[in-house]
Amino acid sequence: MKKLLLLTLVVLCCTHVFAQRVIVNGVPWYDDRDSIVCARGANILYDNDVYYLYGEYKVDNSNRFNGVSCYTSKDLCNWTWAGLALDIQKDGRLGANTVGQRPKVLRCPYSGEYVMYISTNNMDGTDPVVCYAVSTSPTGPFTFKGPVKFANQPLKRTDIGVYYDEEKQRGYLLAENGEIYALSIDYHSCMNLVHRIKDAAGLKSPAMFYRDGYFYFIGSKDTGWESNDNVYFTSKFLFGPWQSGGTLAPAGTGTWNSQTSYVFQYTYDGHPYCMFMGDRWSYPLQHSAASYVWLPLMADGVELRLSRFREMWDPFYGRTEDISKFGSVDSINCGTSLTKPGETYDVNIKVRPNGRIMVSGVTSKDGGYAEVELQQVEGFEQVEANVSFYSPRFRNGIVYMSPELPKGLYHITIKVKQLKPSWTSKDGTTYGSTGNKVSIQKIYSVGK
Repeated sequence: MKKLLLLTLVVLCCTHVFAQRVIVNGVPWYDDRDSIVCARGANILYDNDVYYLYGEYKVDNSNRFNGVSCYTSKDLCNWTWAGLALDIQKDGRLGANTVGQRPKVLRCPYSGEYVMYISTNNMDGTDPVVCYAVSTSPTGPFTFKGPVKFANQPLKRTDIGVYYDEEKQRGYLLAENGEIYALSIDYHSCMNLVHRIKDAAGLKSPAMFYRDGYFYFIGSKDTGWESNDNVYFTSKFLFGPWQSGGTLAPAGTGTWNSQTSYVFQYTYDGHPYCMFMGDRWSYPLQHSAASYVWLPLMADGVELRLSRFREMWDPFYGRTEDISKFGSVDSINCGTSLTKPGETYDVNIKVRPNGRIMVSGVTSKDGGYAEVELQQVEGFEQVEANVSFYSPRFRNGIVYMSPELPKGLYHITIKVKQLKPSWTSKDGTTYGSTGNKVSIQKIYSVGK
């Protein structure tokens, strides 16, 4: 019997047997083990024809540091678990009951060393310090070294990002409030504060890249676990002047219900691409009910556009895909809403060899968590998942996609959980879902 605790409202690149080259926003994402790809606050490093994905390895029951995960891929869509690149330390700033956020990895061109940056903190969030770790291998293990220093003092910042200038082979550390620091030649410290964008005060989750003569700096407003309209700034020079470009995605979309983490630039078949990498957070189920939004990003002079949401797309050609990418499609119309904890919806559906089950639904302000169970009727296959039907803005689309399943008839149970996506700030204000609604539109069986 195989039991898996899966994800929710996320982005997926399909798993290893189908090996389809497609990113799907809004469904679980699995690695080569059919386990959740868990890499929050992530970045991607491309090295020797391999893509390395790094991020926070979260748990559901706490915000504590649980390690930095590493995955590898050849196509940005099918990921292999490489282990924890950085594990919990015996003591110190990343010991038990500490916080480690937004890990980012660069390769130092002068030493050949891989350097990881991570913002560390106590559980109260009152003692932020940016730290670093090093390794001779991109998959680690990384050795924790301690604080990144600026002006001979630990750099006290909560949100960080990185930028690498390929032409000049220089590395930069980004921080909240629009700060850009030049790294030392060994990447172990900050040499100088290149610029602080004056209109970026209060911005979190910084990301920056360069394209066709312009630098672009992206940041998120501070709204806790809730998504918001991320904004961007442009300049021809790192030291400015920088000008505001407004919202990255259409106003009111909450950056397609995500928060920027990184912009990954890559080239395929001679064509350059920019990919927005965003986190779609879910609290309190940070591991099993949260993931990512990855979308093509269009840069044109002072304009930066994340203009539309693509549920499925090919990252190497930028083209939109649909459910038929996964083979033949059978479906069951559900058209039902469950509102009370404990309510269930049950149905049977056939699955082709190495096929999948997908669920489409409506997410909204009063959406809750659902527990999804797939049970093979004449067999032993069993899969369990947590799926979120919450979003601050109304949306319909795919909310769940199973791992590959053996051929057979499956019984599907979708049950409303008592727990709902919500949290309380330090001042006592409650945010998140106002209800437990689980709105199911269709259930699909897809496969070759």
